[in-house]
Amino acid sequence: MSIQSYFNGLLTGLVLGVLIAPGSGAETRRKLVRRANRLKSSVNNSYGVFKDELSKQVTNLENEEKINMGDNMQSALT
Repeated sequence: MSIQSYFNGLLTGLVLGVLIAPGSGAETRRKLVRRANRLKSSVNNSYGVFKDELSKQVTNLENEEKINMGDNMQSALT
């Protein structure tokens, strides 16, 4: 399944859901705004976790590289 197909299905479902929604237009819009805000918050939170984890991984790799350089220098001196 391609990403484009996924988003086309998602958009189709969203449009159909809005068209056959049992609530009024104003109520439906409020619900959509609340859901969009929750989704935005969730994405921002996930991005923050991903960014922190990536930063930790980079720091670990940098520290390993420094240790390896020190070991190589020590081996060259002996």
